Amino acid sequence: MASRAYAYLVIVATLAAVSYPFTWPLSRDSFPLSNYPMFSRRLPEPTLTLQYALGLEPDGTRHHLPPRLVANEEVLQARAVLARAVSQGEQATQSLCRMIAGRVARDRGRFEAVTEVQIVSGTHDTVAYLTGRDTRGREEVHGRCAVVREGAP
Repeated sequence: MASRAYAYLVIVATLAAVSYPFTWPLSRDSFPLSNYPMFSRRLPEPTLTLQYALGLEPDGTRHHLPPRLVANEEVLQARAVLARAVSQGEQATQSLCRMIAGRVARDRGRFEAVTEVQIVSGTHDTVAYLTGRDTRGREEVHGRCAVVREGAP
């Protein structure tokens, strides 16, 4: 009987410890117990601005080019390469654009119809995107260049 009472005491203490952070103000956070303020408070503008590379087909179809065509397989490294080029100005952006276009030209896959590469900064509503509404926000094109394939007219 004593072990059963001890088990109930442990359960109640654990539930109290885990629930306690929810009594804190939304701005407070503490490790290891947390009320997860990054998820529990309303954001004034749930937008994200980042740079990305687009591949365009002649009919206007857009492709978000994968990290391997920008820099390498690492998403964050590709993001950093794009951000650095944009921050360094037009010459760096155009140079990166030409490198990406060269990789697209050599890629034998789903980007064979891509004829232009654009380096873009986009500001998008993350909640709309993550809930499937996928509405496009404001975009600014920093660089564009043609994809030239060998043997093409």
